[in-house]
Amino acid sequence: MEEGACMGKLFMKPVIAAGERRAESVFIMLMKHYDHGRIFFQASFNLSRIETAETLAEKIHAMEYQHYPVQIARWLERMLKA
Repeated sequence: MEEGACMGKLFMKPVIAAGERRAESVFIMLMKHYDHGRIFFQASFNLSRIETAETLAEKIHAMEYQHYPVQIARWLERMLKA
C-alpha cells in the first residue's frame, strides 16, 4: 500500500471512532510539512452509520478523482491570468 494511503487511514480512524456524521476532503497546496499549505478546495459529505476507515478512504479517493482535475485546471487558469 502506498505511504499516502496509509497516512490517510490514520487520519480517518479518529473521525470514525468519534462517531462523526460528516467528513471533509480538503485540497491544499503541497508544502514541506503536512497541512501547512493554502486551502484551494474543500468539500464535505455525509458518513453512513456503518462507515469504516476503509470506506471513508474510498469515498475521499473518489472525491479526489472527481474534483482534482477541475480544481487544478481552475488554479492553473488563475495562475496564467496573474
